[in-house]
This record gives sequence, structure tokens and C-alpha cells, in this order.
Amino acid sequence: MGNKKILVIEDQKSIVELLKLNLTINGYDVIIARDGEEGVKKVFDKYPDLIILDIKLPKSDGFQVCQQLKNNIQTKHIPIIFLSAFTQKTIVEKGKEVGGDFFVQKPFDAIELIKIIKKLL
Repeated sequence: MGNKKILVIEDQKSIVELLKLNLTINGYDVIIARDGEEGVKKVFDKYPDLIILDIKLPKSDGFQVCQQLKNNIQTKHIPIIFLSAFTQKTIVEKGKEVGGDFFVQKPFDAIELIKIIKKLL
């Protein structure tokens, strides 16, 4: 069947590299998008098994991306993990409202993130 595909939608290069390294080591195929618009295009091009999504992104924020994907019958089943430095209760609640499956705070523990991913897949 092949490895599970994870799409990382994140604009910070250091975070992207850290995620790519940890996900690859754990046997996942990693797809990268640097902004919300590119992320949505890659979802429909690659159909990932899971999405890791930053909130603050160029072109389209993470909430808009999540809502767009969760409102589409072709993509609503894909689990979405928000990854953000924003931790205010209102931000976390908005993530749930738009359909996010989990919220992980930056800086993040890679081992914990992998556990969450395994649980969602």
C-alpha cells in the first residue's frame, strides 16, 4: 500500500525541515506547501492521509484552509492538526469550530506529535 502521506502547510523553513525530518524517520511521505493557497492545491493533487497546518500563513490563513477542506465532500475526512504558536483559548476554539482535529503548540515535542499522528491515522 505504501507509506501514509502527510501534507505540511507551513511557511517557517526551520519548522518545515524539523517536521520533514521527524516524519520521514517515522516512515511517512512528506509533501510541503508554503502558503494556504498552495496547500489547498496540493490537497487536491496528492490527497494526503493527514494535514499539519499552521494558522498564520501567507495568502490564506489556516482557519480558512481548514474550513474549505472540511466543507468539501472529497476532503472532509482528512484529519487536520493545527500547529501554532497561538495558544489563546479563543484561537484553539476557533480551530475546533472550523473542523480541526487536534491543536499542537509551537514549540512542539516531536515524539508527542508522532503519537498524535498515529492516533489520527
